[in-house]
Amino acid sequence: MPEKPFALKVDFLTSDGTLIRGSDGRLEVVSGTAGTWIMRLRVLAARVEPGAVIEWRRFNIHLAGALQSDHPQRRDYVTAECTSGVPLQWRTQGDQRITIVTGGSPLHRGDEIVIRLGDRRSGSVGSEIFWTTTRGRFTVALGEGAHQRPAADDFIIDVTCHPDPDCLRLLGPTVAAPGEPFDLHLSVFDRNRSLVLPFTGDVCFDAPDCISGLPDAYTFTFADEGVHIFEGVTVRDPGVHRIGVSLDDGSLATRSNPIVCRADSRHRVYWGDLHAHGWGDCTMLLMHDPIDKLLPASRHDQGHRIGRFDYSAPGAMSMPPGEEDREEIWRAYQDAFEARDEPGHYVPFLSMEMHPGAVGDRQLFFKGQTDIPIDMREGVEKVYGLYGDREDAMLEVHIGGAPPYYEQFRPDREALVEVVSAFGNAEWLLQKCLQEGYRPAITGASDLHVGLQGAPRAVETFRGRFARRLRVRDSGFGSGPVGALVADRCEREALWTSLRERRGYATTGDRIHLEVDAAGHSMGEVAQLPERFDLTLTVHAQEPIERIDLIVGEHLADSLLPNELDVEWTIPYDRAAMPPGRWFYFRVRQSNWEYAWTAPIWFADGQIWFADGQLKGDAGREWPAWNHAEAPATVETPELREHLAALEAYLTLEDDRRHFAEILPVGIFAESMGRNARFISRFQPENYPVTLRWFFEFEIPKLRVDWGYDNFGPVDCWEPPVPIP
Repeated sequence: MPEKPFALKVDFLTSDGTLIRGSDGRLEVVSGTAGTWIMRLRVLAARVEPGAVIEWRRFNIHLAGALQSDHPQRRDYVTAECTSGVPLQWRTQGDQRITIVTGGSPLHRGDEIVIRLGDRRSGSVGSEIFWTTTRGRFTVALGEGAHQRPAADDFIIDVTCHPDPDCLRLLGPTVAAPGEPFDLHLSVFDRNRSLVLPFTGDVCFDAPDCISGLPDAYTFTFADEGVHIFEGVTVRDPGVHRIGVSLDDGSLATRSNPIVCRADSRHRVYWGDLHAHGWGDCTMLLMHDPIDKLLPASRHDQGHRIGRFDYSAPGAMSMPPGEEDREEIWRAYQDAFEARDEPGHYVPFLSMEMHPGAVGDRQLFFKGQTDIPIDMREGVEKVYGLYGDREDAMLEVHIGGAPPYYEQFRPDREALVEVVSAFGNAEWLLQKCLQEGYRPAITGASDLHVGLQGAPRAVETFRGRFARRLRVRDSGFGSGPVGALVADRCEREALWTSLRERRGYATTGDRIHLEVDAAGHSMGEVAQLPERFDLTLTVHAQEPIERIDLIVGEHLADSLLPNELDVEWTIPYDRAAMPPGRWFYFRVRQSNWEYAWTAPIWFADGQIWFADGQLKGDAGREWPAWNHAEAPATVETPELREHLAALEAYLTLEDDRRHFAEILPVGIFAESMGRNARFISRFQPENYPVTLRWFFEFEIPKLRVDWGYDNFGPVDCWEPPVPIP
């Protein structure tokens, strides 16, 4: 009998009928392509006895929210058959495993078991190749439990970028001094926000006259691999400057982030990501293999080169429980930390995700080098006992796995809150912490899995978490959100102090410049403020600012609709005329639905209450909630009717249409992630409003569901959501 009783061959049949054949144990496919995986298990052994248990698994690639074998018209439908007619039984486990049990007859040499993932023969749209570039691996094993053994050589799946450019991004510093040299990072991305590695072609710049050191045009070559860094650029004149860039044929164009030129260097803005992942995953099997893209050193390189990050903290999401395995993974991150620590240029941090049971996940990161942390599964009391009060460690509340359950565990402090991530906007998570009495810093973070560190937001199927009752997870955003830290220099001590003192803000990805002045106090402060003072927000955006909201306590206090790139909004703040509240902050939305949030400013404790024990403010007025938004006007066009019909058909087939009341069209919108048809409805049975975005330009359209009419993100699935009128 051969050492391995089967040979595995994998092909992919696209939805247009093109067969992409694998050979020599490998298959190369383009990300986001729709079709059917065809896996053939050819028997090499003379005989495989009846009742054999055959298990297929995938690593470092995601194929579906869940493979299924119950409904042949739904997406990700799985079938299995034997060419010799031997009966088979099979079951799926998420998208990680398919288990096949052979029937009453043996298999003989030359027989084939054919497994189809995304079988389209009965009307299914099929499956979608993973949204981002990766090197995946398919395995086949025979037997169960301790008796399981490899049954075929592994098959490698190389997922490559889409060849067509879909997005340009040009990043410079947010704040620069006159005449100070800096780098500009220009990247070319595809529809899934992977770098277009083979891109060649000319780009043209449209720069203000005061910009020096930048050519009028540049020709990309294969050696650039989709990214070019222009060094030694300077700006001469104080002010706010933006640089235009376009492909020479005009098919794509964008502008850089705003570059604020001023001599005062006390308030530089540094960008990074404190919650991103690389190699070291024993649960989802997405970052299981140490492929080049996921190695810690590669993550730091991506963040700095692609995202123009000043700091970053890539870490393992779910390190194995074994001490030896954890030590190997942690050492790789420590080595990358040492190699990439460049004070004044780039500051790495160490991190890992903690999963301390049913009280909510936390991201743990450290100021400097440290010994390997405890097992990620340790209880929350031990996690906070060891790290909660350490000055060189911080715990970050995030939305990815589970939010905090304060009714079960209430820590002494919550140091950092992730107000936006790949799962969506999570301002409700910030409000949850604030209403519990915490004074956290805030950040935006990608919760990156296999995408590119530092890449713009991408529409990633299956990472949205709107509600547990939906059969199919709606689309998340595979990369993008970032945190800004305000400090006087890009050095470890300065950035850590900024975090500790809450001098930071969050965006969904665009490098928006924000400053707050409240009678001389700024973001993150606990301030002794007068009863009347001027509150000023200054915003320099990448796209026109559609809306700014002032949130006071749990209420929406005021709004501005400027439709400008640069805004200075001064509010005469009279506490007697404002909502009752212990804190206030701003929420900013651009026309491309990129968001930003300032860190709160808290009133000093002695200023909060009236003598009768009531919270200060105008309690006689019925203030709208922080998440209040009026329903947008609905419109009808032939194009929207077509998209609505497709959405209705999708919900009816793939989910339970009864979850949604009447679905009304709002319009076609161009967002940073792509064009989509936007709809509104009410989620049942709670009857709270939702926004549905149908990204129709993908081969299999992608659905994003958000709570409310203003993109408030996924619902807190574990508790009733904050009601919206």
